[in-house]
Amino acid sequence: MKFCSSCGNEVNENAIMCVKCGCAINQAALPGSKKRLTYILLGFFFGVIGIHNFYAGRTAPAVIQLVLGITVIGMLVTGLWALIDICVVTEDGKGQTMG
Repeated sequence: MKFCSSCGNEVNENAIMCVKCGCAINQAALPGSKKRLTYILLGFFFGVIGIHNFYAGRTAPAVIQLVLGITVIGMLVTGLWALIDICVVTEDGKGQTMG
């Protein structure tokens, strides 16, 4: 058995939503959830201009990376930032876990 992170109610391991509060339990199984592998590949190949963050709905970091990616020094910074992102970020802009 699992517990809802929102209300603490005990829920079935295969449940998608908590019956008490309606909070998503297994967010990776929800339709429309972003794929982590896609995020990682976009970050690896196009991370300098923030495409991976646009994909995940993380607009603020994406715009900052896009603007910084215009300069050579900015490319170095955003390249390192993108590598850190693909290792650390597991949730999209809505807070859903990427599957």
